[in-house]
Amino acid sequence: MNSIHATLVRQQLKTFNCSYSTEYKSFIINHIFSDPQHPLHEARRRAHKHRKEEGLWWHITTAATLSKSSVVRSWVRRRLRNAFTEELKARGIREDGRILHKDMLRTSLRGLRMVLDSGKDLSLEGGLRLHARPEVIAAKFVEVRNETGFVIDALL
Repeated sequence: MNSIHATLVRQQLKTFNCSYSTEYKSFIINHIFSDPQHPLHEARRRAHKHRKEEGLWWHITTAATLSKSSVVRSWVRRRLRNAFTEELKARGIREDGRILHKDMLRTSLRGLRMVLDSGKDLSLEGGLRLHARPEVIAAKFVEVRNETGFVIDALL
């Protein structure tokens, strides 16, 4: 995880912030897990316990400071989600982080190709949160896609 984290920190993303953990964390409801007095604490803990820990759990979040309008915030979440899923598909990876076929995996990294040829599973695992920044509103979709593509490459 340290090399992934270091890679993501080194590349300063302009349109969103990225949080990654090799553990299966649900970054969205983390504040509920950490507060036993929260009314939804027990229900969310139970639901989280029964969720299968496989593949990649990823979330797109926005803050109220991004825009006062909920329409704009949901548009930003959808835009970031579409960019992320399109980059996954372009690399031959399903939305849950599993590789469709090793032949479809588009990669220029020779070492990664050798690992795949040896038969090991390289599906994405862990928890990922992409938190939108105000710059994503004005950015071109291609720029957003390039940044999400960089995150996926770092996870591989």
